[in-house]
Amino acid sequence: LWSFGGETPSTPTAATVAYDPSTNTWASAPNMSFARSAVSGAAIGNHLVAAGGNTGATSTAATEILDAGTASCAEPTTTFSEAFDGVTPPALPPGWTATNAEGPPPLWETSHTGQPTPSFDTPPNAAFIDSPGVISDKRLDSPSIPISTADAQLTFRNNYYTETTFDGGVLEISIGGGAFQDIRAAGGTLVVGTYDGTLQQFLDNPLAGRLAWTGNSNNGFVTSVAIL
Repeated sequence: LWSFGGETPSTPTAATVAYDPSTNTWASAPNMSFARSAVSGAAIGNHLVAAGGNTGATSTAATEILDAGTASCAEPTTTFSEAFDGVTPPALPPGWTATNAEGPPPLWETSHTGQPTPSFDTPPNAAFIDSPGVISDKRLDSPSIPISTADAQLTFRNNYYTETTFDGGVLEISIGGGAFQDIRAAGGTLVVGTYDGTLQQFLDNPLAGRLAWTGNSNNGFVTSVAIL
């Protein structure tokens, strides 16, 4: 049993502690990288995920991975980051590609206006795609990103407003230039901000029958974290 952060008594703490039921004892573990309370946690194999919380002044979407086998809480190292804020809409950043496997234009692009609101998570832009009234399969591919650790994770923010179970989006990965497949089928795990519905079948939907992000993201951007 692990406990992340909290308040002592009214100030957030970065402390991490572990309880061993076999010995009925608590032991200190390495601290998180910064103090926060109301932290969410999940166990995935020998990995523990501490996500979100409140720093006392503001909420945070920060996520850290704790290796339960060595009880070490590592500072995450960012290999790749993109907020889509360094370009002029509708251009995409270098290396990003947009295609329509099915359906009419437009393609994925950057934007700072439109629905759903808010139109961006960090100013001034976000990557944006429409929700047309016809069958479509619109794809946004990142540049190739080297992964050199078994503890790699992907964090992103997503704001969507679709027709529940009819329309949706998924996260796919191509490993070593191979075919794209759902992050879960490729061995990854969504631990925060997981898929929230199954898309209906027999409607010529390219994603029919698959788990996806569908419906409404509670009228704002939500955080998703995938362990790769």
